[in-house]
Amino acid sequence: MRAVIVRRFGGPEVLEVADLPEPRPGPGQVRIRVAAAAVNRIDLSTRSGAMTQAGLLPPADEVKLGWDVAGVIDEVGPGVRRRAPGDTVIGLRDVLSAGGAQAEWVVLDELATAPAPRSDRRKTAP
Repeated sequence: MRAVIVRRFGGPEVLEVADLPEPRPGPGQVRIRVAAAAVNRIDLSTRSGAMTQAGLLPPADEVKLGWDVAGVIDEVGPGVRRRAPGDTVIGLRDVLSAGGAQAEWVVLDELATAPAPRSDRRKTAP
């Protein structure tokens, strides 16, 4: 799968789209086929190295970016009870050392996901 990573800290020039193995969900986890992922201040701080300098992220040879995600669950791990393949969800990686939402797939704990809001595109007259 393709994912956005950094191998060194710096500006936008350090961003890399890399081919990585597809993640597999473990116990209590779901795998999401990413439809959208946000770019937040935390991504900028991670890319620049500020999160590592502050002691919030351990040093690593490769850091995956992305914490907020929307997509469709395509696989669940053992013990998942609230979600199923085909569910459209939103999620948040709440473990700073494990980004990765800016990718084709991301694995999250089941409890870090929620059903995606449905919108009614019909307009009603005031």
